[in-house]
Amino acid sequence: MAYQFNSGKRIRLSALIKDGSITDETIIKIYDDQTGRCLAAGNWFQDQVLNYSEQFGHANSVSNGDIVRFWLD
Repeated sequence: MAYQFNSGKRIRLSALIKDGSITDETIIKIYDDQTGRCLAAGNWFQDQVLNYSEQFGHANSVSNGDIVRFWLD
């Protein structure tokens, strides 16, 4: 079952990848929730994004799911 983006629910980034909510084409932008600073951006399989795969946060989808903003807790 795919994750409901924009729900505010806390989830691990790797769970979004495993359940198919994030595809190979999806651009993931990872943000620090406290500073608002973008920490990494790219596809899930790129090292700069994989470094955050076990982190928890909440995800928002924009551009019909082509871009996912993942805010770290």
